[in-house]
Amino acid sequence: MTTVKGVDKMAKQGSKGRQRGNGFIYKPPSRDGYYLNICVDGVRKRIAMRDENGKTVSTLREAQKLQPVIADKVRKQLAAAGDDKISIDNLKAAYLEHLPNYVKRRGSRHVEASKSTPIAPATLDLHCNMIDTLVAWLNTNKKKIKFIHQIAGNDASKFMGEFRTKGGKKNTELKESTYNRYLMVYRHVFDVIPATRRNNPFREVEQRSKTEVEEDASQKQRFETDQLVTMQKRATGWIRPAMYVGYFSGMRLSDVITLRWSEVDSEGYIQRIIRKTGKTETIYAPEILPELAKWKAESGGEDQEYIFPEQARTYLGIDRKADRTIASKQFQRFLTKVCEFNTKDDRDKTVLGFHSLRVTNATYSKLSGEDIEKTRKRLGHSDKQTTEGYIRETDNEIRRELAMQHRPLMFPTKAGQDVSKLDEKFQIAQRLQAATDEQITAIAAIMDDPKQLSAPEAGQGDSDATKKLTDIRAVLADKKRLTATEKQILSILNGNETDT
Repeated sequence: MTTVKGVDKMAKQGSKGRQRGNGFIYKPPSRDGYYLNICVDGVRKRIAMRDENGKTVSTLREAQKLQPVIADKVRKQLAAAGDDKISIDNLKAAYLEHLPNYVKRRGSRHVEASKSTPIAPATLDLHCNMIDTLVAWLNTNKKKIKFIHQIAGNDASKFMGEFRTKGGKKNTELKESTYNRYLMVYRHVFDVIPATRRNNPFREVEQRSKTEVEEDASQKQRFETDQLVTMQKRATGWIRPAMYVGYFSGMRLSDVITLRWSEVDSEGYIQRIIRKTGKTETIYAPEILPELAKWKAESGGEDQEYIFPEQARTYLGIDRKADRTIASKQFQRFLTKVCEFNTKDDRDKTVLGFHSLRVTNATYSKLSGEDIEKTRKRLGHSDKQTTEGYIRETDNEIRRELAMQHRPLMFPTKAGQDVSKLDEKFQIAQRLQAATDEQITAIAAIMDDPKQLSAPEAGQGDSDATKKLTDIRAVLADKKRLTATEKQILSILNGNETDT
């Protein structure tokens, strides 16, 4: 919000920077550089002033010097655009005309793209609907604007402000991340058309900050083990095999329900083009094979192209009107009605859904010790930071992981001693704190003298595992040499199998 002091400062700068025919310059209080505001043939433009090296103009003297140069450049650009004027009502037609060449110049095509539709059909429909929304708003609120090159940055800002508040046709305020996504669409539309590419009005509209987006976001949570057990017991129909594929592969719902039988081999390798990225990915998930075999026998999938034919046809619009929400809604009803889960947080935002299987895959893979780079490749993320954002660990899991990864150094007692050699007994003592009940029981079974591991007395509050843990520590403290046993204990604590 501009203060009175800020308004006075802008007015003062404007009076100093006004030149006949060259508009006026000013510096907004919240910006670092100067702007030129100029009107040419009824078209008003607000231009961020930059020198010949592309650097922001930050002093009044420099801005006054460059004012006529930039003003002349604006007039020439508007004149050039005027030679090929595109009316507001023809904005969508111009976008569709130039889109094929723009996509070809930009690189890889979407998996659903065709010669007539160079981007995904659903994406193209969204863009066209948003263009219609903008055109309707201009015809209602900016009747003086007849051509697309007349749209200025302040017009784009006002439109996006109203669009964000009303949420398009939903008449609800958009989430910050959704606002940014729609802003990117409008920037894209005006980048596609050559007449507006260099002076794209939507590039003057600021995105919502990362902090604002994160505060407004509702991140999907992982499924806990008890929830996964419930889902296994109650899942039927297509949901059961789809759930297994989602859990073990980490694939998105759109990729799962459009998976073909030919894309899964007999060894459990899945090779397909990921719909969101257009990249070919290979995923190894042999755990899904038994459930897919059951589903094939149940659904008669031998003669089907898709593993989930009904869901794939509905999602892709094969022999029917496309609907990309039905499968998601069916899975959501399974969670809420069949499993009786609370899928929303305290802000009434959905945090459990099919995408939670993807989050669960990332989290439990990390807890099992998988390298995050392997997880990143399986999920198809472009960077490790995105994958790390999927991992939902509890405090106890983080503490256990730190204890498991801890490798203590020996304090040297003489010169030249190898301090990198680990003291096994100390390492065991440290890592026993993170041991599970099953590990403690397994360790107790291989101790030299099992008789020393007495059962807890009746009425004591300690669990059997806790009592055994106390006894194990006592035995380790008394024994001077437990080399063979220590190696077995460390093997158990490392999560490896050992012969007992």
